[in-house]
Amino acid sequence: MRTGIVATALLFALHSPFAMSAELAKITSMEYGVSGTPEMYTIMYADGDGNLRIEGYGVDGMATSSGGKVETTYSPGNLRDLMIFQAAERRMLFFDRGQCRVMNTEGPDMSAMPGMPPDAMAKMQAAIAEMEKENPELAKMMKEKASASNMLGSMMQEPRETIVEETGDDRTIGNYDTVGFKVYEEGAEHDVTLVWAADIDDVEGGRLVGNAMVGFFGAFKDMMENMGAGGLAASGMASAVMEKMEDFYPIESKHPHGRSTLISAETGGEAEFYPDCR
Repeated sequence: MRTGIVATALLFALHSPFAMSAELAKITSMEYGVSGTPEMYTIMYADGDGNLRIEGYGVDGMATSSGGKVETTYSPGNLRDLMIFQAAERRMLFFDRGQCRVMNTEGPDMSAMPGMPPDAMAKMQAAIAEMEKENPELAKMMKEKASASNMLGSMMQEPRETIVEETGDDRTIGNYDTVGFKVYEEGAEHDVTLVWAADIDDVEGGRLVGNAMVGFFGAFKDMMENMGAGGLAASGMASAVMEKMEDFYPIESKHPHGRSTLISAETGGEAEFYPDCR
């Protein structure tokens, strides 16, 4: 939701896999399902060089009884997902089912997308590109079929304008005074995300994470375009929200599939941005 940061201490970063500095932010949030049940912990780390590390954990619950009341406390469970963005190289590392996959803004191999069968995405894209030369009408039909059935289709859709509007529903959430927004894509007013966001400088480490997210989404968009996958609707919407809410940090958001709430924000500590990925 802001401009990216170019690394100013790249030499140090390359020789040390850990960032250990006051210029390190750690922000933790909880993702809830439609029923209100906690589903995932998300922990984001960002440093002053624009590097970003996003960890997704399952949720462990423990029930305790006190005074006749049963309460459940939650804690992070097993690590499920891990993504690292290395800002200077504009490179992303995805750790998927025990494998580390590398993507960058120049790489044309769509099979690197986490969870994709080897070469499947690249072969389908190449087939459609070849068909466009010989039979544009059939290629159009192939794209439409892909759009209705798989990820390649969603990637090839043209991104729509993202609308961000203040709702006037301002709230105090925890220690934060927030402003209410609604976010939706043009032509999809029924699919609205409600966001309550605080001044970004009121959230400890918010600026560092926001800057790193801008760099990440910018690189991801460029990578998709170089792959011939257009703007990718999901990343396009996220980057648009970041641009239009650049002075805010989301504290709570509600969408058709659940909600997300910020749990903690702090600075300092350490995080690994250059792990071994071979």
